Amino acid sequence: MKRIFLLVVLVIIALGPGAFGADSLVTGRVVDVAGSGILRVWIRGFYGNDTVPSTGQWTQEDGAFVLGLTPGHWFLDLGPQAYAHGWINYRLGVSAVEGVDQKITYVVPAATGKIMGTVRDKDGNALPLLKVSAAADVEAVHYDVETKTDADGRFDLPALNGSWRVNLDCAAITARNLVCPDVETIVILDNDQTYNVSLQSRAPALTASGRVVTETGAGIGGVELTAYDALTMAHRSVTANADGSYAVPVFDGPWFVQVSGNLPTDTVSPTVTFTISGASVADIDVKLLNGDATIRGTVKTWTGEPVAGARLWARSFIDQAAYEAPQVMTDASGEFSFKVSSKGAWTLGADCSQLPKIGYLCPDPESAVLTDGTAQVNFEVIPRVTISPTILNPQYVIGAGASFAFTLRGQAGKYSVQATPRVEDFFSGVTEVTIQPGQTSVEVQINATWGKFFRVKGL
Repeated sequence: MKRIFLLVVLVIIALGPGAFGADSLVTGRVVDVAGSGILRVWIRGFYGNDTVPSTGQWTQEDGAFVLGLTPGHWFLDLGPQAYAHGWINYRLGVSAVEGVDQKITYVVPAATGKIMGTVRDKDGNALPLLKVSAAADVEAVHYDVETKTDADGRFDLPALNGSWRVNLDCAAITARNLVCPDVETIVILDNDQTYNVSLQSRAPALTASGRVVTETGAGIGGVELTAYDALTMAHRSVTANADGSYAVPVFDGPWFVQVSGNLPTDTVSPTVTFTISGASVADIDVKLLNGDATIRGTVKTWTGEPVAGARLWARSFIDQAAYEAPQVMTDASGEFSFKVSSKGAWTLGADCSQLPKIGYLCPDPESAVLTDGTAQVNFEVIPRVTISPTILNPQYVIGAGASFAFTLRGQAGKYSVQATPRVEDFFSGVTEVTIQPGQTSVEVQINATWGKFFRVKGL
């Protein structure tokens, strides 16, 4: 039996009987309190007392999902999906019985109040990106919510009527040299409650200090520096004095400092790492190097068209420190230029968080070879697939050395062929294939001894 499902830039093919490979088929919907289905949320299944989900699936149209469960007691929840949407998560118990299929509905509850507040240190400094969670057991059902503080240390948690236990991320708090508070109990009765937290220091403040200097050791004032705690990315900024000196408060643990503003023209700056172990440090110098060499290049598509607005970086390791030139953008002709130090060997690359947003796959980094203070580095990028591909003539042969062969038809670009033994499980990449420019199809043949379900996803 063959079933083919077409989605946007995604093809799923189910081959063979017994697709789910489980003894109980659970079908259901994830809905809001009005009964409207919720599309594209991941519902998870936990077997018994397991703390790691054994299965899961994205909901389809009208919130529908299908899970194959082995006999026993299971819990279903939305977990991080609920947190990301600002919903209340809960565990829905399901008893899977051999040979018995069932239908269930997971209703996302509506909040009857909220727990809101701020997390700051005793000096009033906000703690951003700190996890705040709360849990309650109401009528034998376990509910939980989770969020992170914003840039001002504020948080907002939805809640149902009941007694909620509010926790902060103690590992992150301790890493910032602050004292973690005890669990706070807050009662919600059709109302909102405020919980403002002021954290005390665990030990006297320590400092990291040094100078911002040129290649010759002369101090440079006015440069803005930011020191980051390498474990939590908590950070503090400071501006160097006229003689280049600076000092920034820190606490125990690994740190790094970078230039974050007012970098002098045609210079490159390092990332300087250091560790605080119970005492202040006073030798964290930030040496800027002259941009006495030039790297030029282009970013073009594989058919030679210029790519404008692509952001690129240039990095090098010089004198036991990682240096980076200020990032640049390609112009209308796809051209770019970096000023770098001639003291190091440089590697260039595209910003892989930005390039896909303007429609292209990220290329591999390239090395620049400086000759007489100049180098040329050109990048060729592949446009992302935007049109649904089509599977033609699928052939699946069961047995030793089983293979799956088909013709992939679509726009020129790269595609990922993925497989899974059960449709509700995660798909894993099997191979990547490319439809070349000027072509509309490619023949594909893969080893299929492990997968029962296959999909092709445009990259």
